[in-house]
Amino acid sequence: MCTNNQNNLLTIILILATLPLFGQKNMVPATVLTKAGTSLKGEIDFKDWDKIPEVIKFENSTVDELTPINTEKIEIYGSNPQVFVGKILPVAQFGNSINNYSKTKELKVVQDTIFLRSLEIGYLSLYEHQDDQFTFHYFIVKDGEWEELLYHKYTSGKIIKQVQNYKGQLLSKMEDCPSVQSDLRSLDFNIDKIRSIVNKYNTCSDKGFVTYSDQTKKGKAEFGILAGVGFSQLATRMDGERFDFDFGITPRVGLAATFPVLG
Repeated sequence: MCTNNQNNLLTIILILATLPLFGQKNMVPATVLTKAGTSLKGEIDFKDWDKIPEVIKFENSTVDELTPINTEKIEIYGSNPQVFVGKILPVAQFGNSINNYSKTKELKVVQDTIFLRSLEIGYLSLYEHQDDQFTFHYFIVKDGEWEELLYHKYTSGKIIKQVQNYKGQLLSKMEDCPSVQSDLRSLDFNIDKIRSIVNKYNTCSDKGFVTYSDQTKKGKAEFGILAGVGFSQLATRMDGERFDFDFGITPRVGLAATFPVLG
């Protein structure tokens, strides 16, 4: 029969035995393209991140740390290939829960230096970024123009309203492939569904161009339910108060750098 001291000692030994696992490196081969246009080969300490760290360790004779400032692209090889890019982009700021929804449909936008993960690369490319509040942001790129897909909720009294600009943004980028346009009208703001329609656009009969499709990352966030009249009475409660949802549809928008919100 173990005494309390023996149990405590056993617990300490088990904790000490697992500590190296948390600090263990996972070095994988990678090619890095710097902002200066130099291609470097080496290994990075890869942890299959959801939120990509601001500094990535890189084993190379020239560079030992990768940041969005000095890095244009990272290509990771091996059993879990992935592509990351470093960019300076306007990023929308919005609440991701009823407790921190804005009280206006206007979005605050800040310029940020970030890493993004490639989800689809083709005529229309799709990237994701997770911010410090664990909110996912999704960006599309066509002809070199970066644009964040915009969807957010805000409160007006006890009514929860939503701005669905992402549909108009995707429509404006997909006008040259009519076969996908009908799918946009009922498209939920769900990353798996957005990836699917971007892939469908890139394989449109007029195009047939996909250079990369990341199959390792599944959808991690679905930002509410986008529904028709059947859900017009949807409501929730917070602190004993009832909040009703208003499912409005916002028409098309312009470039992401200006982030116009049309009512």
